[in-house]
Amino acid sequence: VTAALKSVGDWGFRLSRNNGFHAYPSTFVHALPANLLVSLGIKDDVVLDTFGGTGQTAIEAVKYGNWCVTADVNSVACLIAKAKLTYLPASTREYIRALNDRTFVEARCVEPSDFQLIDKWFHPKTCCELSRLVGFAQDQQDVVLQTFLSACVSAILPSCTARRGEQHGYFADNCPLPRDMKKPPYQPATKLFLEKVRQALSRTERLYGFIERQGLTAESELSRAVVKQVDVRAATAESYGLSEGQVGAIITSPPYLCMADYALGLRLSYGWLLPGLLKADFEREMGARRLRLKNKSDVVIREYCKALDSFANLAGSVVRKGGFVAVVLGQPVARQYCD
Repeated sequence: VTAALKSVGDWGFRLSRNNGFHAYPSTFVHALPANLLVSLGIKDDVVLDTFGGTGQTAIEAVKYGNWCVTADVNSVACLIAKAKLTYLPASTREYIRALNDRTFVEARCVEPSDFQLIDKWFHPKTCCELSRLVGFAQDQQDVVLQTFLSACVSAILPSCTARRGEQHGYFADNCPLPRDMKKPPYQPATKLFLEKVRQALSRTERLYGFIERQGLTAESELSRAVVKQVDVRAATAESYGLSEGQVGAIITSPPYLCMADYALGLRLSYGWLLPGLLKADFEREMGARRLRLKNKSDVVIREYCKALDSFANLAGSVVRKGGFVAVVLGQPVARQYCD
């Protein structure tokens, strides 16, 4: 095992890129779990990712013939993971392919509630288009299609603002406009949505093709992946639908201490799609970047380590004898945590 791990060489995978379905803070590249699965010989086994984010580990686990449970405390992460890991039947894919700008003309408008500075984030015309896109996605009777379309709406929201292409810190800090700008520019939300839908569908069918070239069916293989919303600090094996000693490998990356605001960085998605959940998700977050501003380093470190203790105890419970635990831990960059 050691020799196989060493043969990988550079574990930074700087040239590797994740698929562009949806931006998400601090997601590790897919090459990392892929290489771990191969190096450790994990196949036809149960893989768990307790800090699963958008499901990178789960996708690689399924591609290599495993069952997988991916879990996260963040509601947006779970939405994205479900969209990526739930099979889209051929008829649904054809329906998605046929969408065009005329499709949404009569869609129900859904106005976001409890949304701070919405007039600074979105041009009125962009806002109108987004309200129809959200209504169209939410009115789908097919839950699988509703999830896929909602995730696509979520994915385009940053591009519908004046902060298009900028890092998530501006969104976390609720800073919608550059200093030299008084009003947000119009961004064509409908056009961006249709482009995202087609891009996401193309990537989805590429995954199906990878599975089918192995002589397997994409629907049955994807049914091996389960997405759960779980807070690891209070979790048991049952929280993940597992029993003790059932897991062959945990491959995961806990949030780095005070380096990212996951929920706040996705505030636009909460405002449009998941109203009322932002505060609760933020409060459940481990070591959020915002906590470093409170000048309570000792308390923050204690709570973070307590959460990691909960994870370690869970791992000791669910991983069978001879199984593996692979954890990516990042060094904090904030001055008060540099040691």
